[in-house]
Amino acid sequence: MLNAALLTTFAMLLTGCLTIEQAWASIQWKTLVVLGAALGLESVIAGSGLSTNIAEICASVGGRSPRVALAVIFLATTVIANLIGYAAATGFMFPVAMSMSEMLGMNFKPFAIVLMLAASCTFINPPGFQTNLMVQKDGGYAFKDFGRVGIPLAFIVGAVVLLLAPIVYAR
Repeated sequence: MLNAALLTTFAMLLTGCLTIEQAWASIQWKTLVVLGAALGLESVIAGSGLSTNIAEICASVGGRSPRVALAVIFLATTVIANLIGYAAATGFMFPVAMSMSEMLGMNFKPFAIVLMLAASCTFINPPGFQTNLMVQKDGGYAFKDFGRVGIPLAFIVGAVVLLLAPIVYAR
């Protein structure tokens, strides 16, 4: 995707469809700062041992029930993804999901699917995903608009993935 975007940009610059000034003005600096801060925060959290503590808390809440453990992973990943971004949340929660699947003696595939879809539920909070930030100002959306639509949508995604992941990916 990056290569395609760069090639398209260079083609537009070469053909005159886009000027360097227009390209420079289109960069959304706030979005870049939010993404950079999220990745830095993920490094600090993982390096400090906080991720290990969160894994222990999730495991104690999840107990011995695979469905509850998957729900805990979904909920924790969705919350973290909306706070620090999907890439950082995935990197942060992956070892948590892996250790929970091992503790329960379960196949990791349902945990991986739940983790990936939960990290994609970044439509609750504008800073959760760069596209949200891009459309927020131009679309005239308020912070509450994302929550009003995003929270019910996250519940729907969660219900579907928590129902189907253990069935489809159990082997």
